[in-house]
Amino acid sequence: MRQLVRRILESRGYKVLLARHGGEALELIHQIDLPIQLLLTDAVMPVLSGPELLRRAIALRPQMKLAIMSGYTDRPAVTGVPFIGKPFTPAELERRVREILDASPPVPQPPRDDREPAPESARARELIARLGLAPHPERGYYVETYRSALALGGLPHGAPRAASTAIYFLVTRTEPTTFLHRLRSDELFHLYEGGPLEVLLLRDGGPGEVARLGRDVCGDERPQSSSQRVPGSPSSSCPRRRTVSSVARSRGLRLRRLRARPRPELAALFPIHAHASRA
Repeated sequence: MRQLVRRILESRGYKVLLARHGGEALELIHQIDLPIQLLLTDAVMPVLSGPELLRRAIALRPQMKLAIMSGYTDRPAVTGVPFIGKPFTPAELERRVREILDASPPVPQPPRDDREPAPESARARELIARLGLAPHPERGYYVETYRSALALGGLPHGAPRAASTAIYFLVTRTEPTTFLHRLRSDELFHLYEGGPLEVLLLRDGGPGEVARLGRDVCGDERPQSSSQRVPGSPSSSCPRRRTVSSVARSRGLRLRRLRARPRPELAALFPIHAHASRA
């Protein structure tokens, strides 16, 4: 579908940036140094749903116009966002896109999915503002705080990468579980506030492991935990409450390279952790 939409719009003179899923779209919006007039998304996508992508994207580009597509009879419950029903003809798509672009500029406020939980707490909003955090494709909020000037080449997955990076990472009560991703580097977690935080590590051919980060060092909690890269090992953080942590990676972070297995497959491979892999 996305290739069809791209061909239709490019044949009408539009320049189109294509993303394979919501996480990649969010990274493009965050990193590309070009104006984007319209974000057109499907309602159902991997990594991030359409409504969730819209909410996170408008926080990065408040003046960008939004539209959501769906082939279901019921419209997605996203207040204030133009809807494009599928199927459509090339002429119908062009007409709707033109109408949306020609409409008055949007009021800078996040679109609201009517099924979403309450907004973030006052403390979470304060941390997001003071630390300059942006929405992370896997849920939560982040900002990169360090990137090594040393680049490493000859890596198995392609181009040279920074030797290491570090980020602040905030997980909130409204989205208490992040998405699983496949580890391509070692990761070191430090807990600063909130918690406890549970980091779930799943390995192909082995049992799942849960590391518990917290400040109760007399119990079974520690303020630091590491996830070592093993080929084919996705991991996910599964906190029980709001946490502020940092994540140091042994190779530079690239959001576009975050990959995960489908959740039903993970749930079948690791039934004891099925509740987390379906989150």
